Amino acid sequence: MPVPIASITIRTYRKHPPTTEERIADNRAQTAADSVMYCEALGTAAEARGWFVHWYDRERVLRDAAVVLGREDLKFSVRDGSIDRATLAG
Repeated sequence: MPVPIASITIRTYRKHPPTTEERIADNRAQTAADSVMYCEALGTAAEARGWFVHWYDRERVLRDAAVVLGREDLKFSVRDGSIDRATLAG
């Protein structure tokens, strides 16, 4: 990178069950294991480099952005995270 990296933003994830047995029995934990491990490793590596790690919740990120922009009027779908392009253009 031509400039120093100061921070990184990573999507939050649901915590896995505490024991290996519970993780094996939990289908959701099994299917999300790779992405959870990737996020954990990425966050740990970033912190080790002295980067600020900001974790965001995918269910709230668009709503939070609208508040910061002073645009609580923005309409978007929480289910798929989309905002109408016409709304963004405005």
